Amino acid sequence: MLKSEQEIQRLWDQAFKCRQESDLATAIIYYQQLRKLRPQRVDICYQLGNAFRDLEQPIPAIQAYQEAIALDPDSPAWVYQTLGKILQQQQQDLAAIAAYKQSIRVDPQPPSWVYYSLGDLLVKQGENEQAIAIYQNIIDPNLAIAASIQIKIGNIYQQQNKFFAAQAAYRQAGIARAWYNINQVITFIDQFLTTDGQFPKIDILDNGCDPTGSQLALLAEKTEGRVVGTNIYRGFPQDTVKRRCANNEFYSMDGQNLAFDDCSFDLVISLNVLEHVPNPAQYLRQCYRVMRPGGYGFFSWYPLWSGATGHHVHPDMVVSHSQKLGLKPPHYSLDGTSIPFWGHLLFSAEEMLDFLINERQYAPELAQWMRDYIYYGKDLNRWLWRDVWRSFQALNWQIIEQNYREKHPLDSQTFSKLQQKYGLVDNFEICGATIIVQKPI
Repeated sequence: MLKSEQEIQRLWDQAFKCRQESDLATAIIYYQQLRKLRPQRVDICYQLGNAFRDLEQPIPAIQAYQEAIALDPDSPAWVYQTLGKILQQQQQDLAAIAAYKQSIRVDPQPPSWVYYSLGDLLVKQGENEQAIAIYQNIIDPNLAIAASIQIKIGNIYQQQNKFFAAQAAYRQAGIARAWYNINQVITFIDQFLTTDGQFPKIDILDNGCDPTGSQLALLAEKTEGRVVGTNIYRGFPQDTVKRRCANNEFYSMDGQNLAFDDCSFDLVISLNVLEHVPNPAQYLRQCYRVMRPGGYGFFSWYPLWSGATGHHVHPDMVVSHSQKLGLKPPHYSLDGTSIPFWGHLLFSAEEMLDFLINERQYAPELAQWMRDYIYYGKDLNRWLWRDVWRSFQALNWQIIEQNYREKHPLDSQTFSKLQQKYGLVDNFEICGATIIVQKPI
């Protein structure tokens, strides 16, 4: 090996060792030395960009990745994706769009977040038709983001005054959310209850089920056991259930006061319910009571009241109520909310009304309906995360899995305001959760 090649290998090994030891600053020095000795080696540029990225130095990271791309326009898709993400964080939107598009050119099937980010950037640039086309690449009912993608498409159509198209997209969002939720339950059953590839004959309660019966029909097709749904709303089940199987049962019943005997079900599920019941603690106690020893509970819900969008005023609700009032639907914010993140926690009811009328320019009757729904409506329980979590911990079941939806990181100023008002004991980034429990045998 030539002396120069030995030096190259030595520097490369030293840089690698520093990366392993998290000594990024020294690794960068070695990579920069390598860059001078071998200016045409694209892999050195990749590693230099990665080191600057991990050291949270975005500007030199961007420069290193761009130098790599200049050397090899057919660089791997991850290079373009990483560059696009950093450019987006630096609000260099046009350059980020170009990077994401190049990543799709190199790899036509990138991770869904690439399409998601590119679509959002195109919306910011007013390229709405392009954004819709990009979003439609990731409308997969098996993805958790499928519903949010349909909502984004609906928001674009609403901005364009295409209200029927917007409503159709919002309906598809509801279908996507239901399909995803029930698939999560089926996946859970396959993982925890299925043996020898056979879906078990189990009795299932959906406490607060989809009023159309569609979700429970999907479950009923899988098992020969009872698949029971409860719902408290008027007209259920006779006026609302559209689909049922022979082993489906539906009851008009308060989920906080179930009429079933103790230990009646092998699995109790709750999908998008806990933010709505008046007393989550009582609701959970009832779920525990009707669960058989060794049985499971599957609870999934969002957005929690203490999260960024816990007010639960979705764009489709605003469109629908505008039409009921005989108003032209407002130009709803393309970020999916016309209420500032955590605004429902920081504003008083009167401050919210003033904001919606004077800042958002909403018609007073629409603004008043939004204000009343947020602060006074009976459809929300307004429990903070700490209180819901304590209710889970208070019961004698084992929490075997917990996944949180933390969608909106807090900036320091908002965090400080929330701390002053609510104390240090809550997690305001949690917008919902999936929690799986098992009752002791």
